Amino acid sequence: MDEQASIGGDGSSWGTAYKYLQDALDDARGQASLINTFEIWVSEGSYYPDDDEGGNYSDNSPDGAFEMIDYVSLLGGFSGIETNKSQRDWAMYETILSGDIQQNWNQIHYSKNVIRNPFNSITPLTKFALISGFTIRYSNGSKTFLDGGAINNTNASIIIQYCTFTNNRASGKGGAIYNFRSNIQIINCLFYDNEGGRGHSIYNLQSDPKIYSTTFSKNGNNNESNIENENNSNLEIENSILWDNGIEMNSDATSTEIVTSCIFQGGFIGNNVLAEDPQFIDTANYDFRLNLNSPAIDTVSSTSVSFDLNHASRVSNDYLDLGAFESQIERVYVDRTRSLGGDGTSWGDAFRHLQDGILEADQILVGFDQVQIWGADGTYYADDDEGGNVSDDDREALFGFLKI
Repeated sequence: MDEQASIGGDGSSWGTAYKYLQDALDDARGQASLINTFEIWVSEGSYYPDDDEGGNYSDNSPDGAFEMIDYVSLLGGFSGIETNKSQRDWAMYETILSGDIQQNWNQIHYSKNVIRNPFNSITPLTKFALISGFTIRYSNGSKTFLDGGAINNTNASIIIQYCTFTNNRASGKGGAIYNFRSNIQIINCLFYDNEGGRGHSIYNLQSDPKIYSTTFSKNGNNNESNIENENNSNLEIENSILWDNGIEMNSDATSTEIVTSCIFQGGFIGNNVLAEDPQFIDTANYDFRLNLNSPAIDTVSSTSVSFDLNHASRVSNDYLDLGAFESQIERVYVDRTRSLGGDGTSWGDAFRHLQDGILEADQILVGFDQVQIWGADGTYYADDDEGGNVSDDDREALFGFLKI
């Protein structure tokens, strides 16, 4: 898939890629059930549910939507030259599924759903379907399709991974996602600036969703809930942040929640649930990475995914941060009792002199959000170093502070 491709491709290579996602999905629909595995690689750019080459979808019709398929993995974040899916980078090569079908940023004209997964005997979603590495935005659920602006699920089993949901609206339930009798997993995703009549981000009806390492913030502008669970819905949420969304989560008497290792504004009953400000970097500009003093940093000790939403390593310093973004923190170790020749990567290989630790931190800072210098007890002198960059007994020698 490549939005820059010419008409007439068959999807067999980047050089002959489909231009429109609907054509690739139609191709997959005919093959996936035969081989039980199928991947659609989508390069950076914007894709609209009313576009196709075959004329099977009506231009500018807000009723059109993409539809996921059993056994099909929909993968975004490619540049268009990769030969292995491990080479993709969804942060660098943003791949957008957009309901702005007229491409005029007018909400009145947006698609009612960007993705619609209805249950039917021809294309049931009961086995496995994955969507990974996309931004899903600009929906306006109304009239006939008023629930789940970004994704509307009925009797669906899907995995949503490394996705950002923003600028989705639904006059009914589930501004971003609506689930009816569906079992979905949401992993390492971000929800912001979504709004629904009930459930600004997610509405669950007779559904059992599981949410991991996901951030919800700045959703909704009224007193409705951010996540709503009704009619025997059972939600599990772990390692996530829900902050500044009004009522963070609400369930009726028939539904349950299991909340583990999360930050909830206002608190919530669960295991290791914090009510402290997560200290996002800049919510006014929708930067939901963590400031360096955030209580969400280094909070839990395990993870099932390798990367965060910025395609950075998910585990830093042996612990996992809460939410969709992992702070990239490197440590340099200094210990006055160590022998010369250390490289600062551990206590066993610590630098002997603080000046060498500062120099190392300055050199590696470009690759991380922060570099911490850990110094063991002892006395350190500004004129001491191993590399000869300062002179012994130099009364003008100083320790230099770094911008971190």
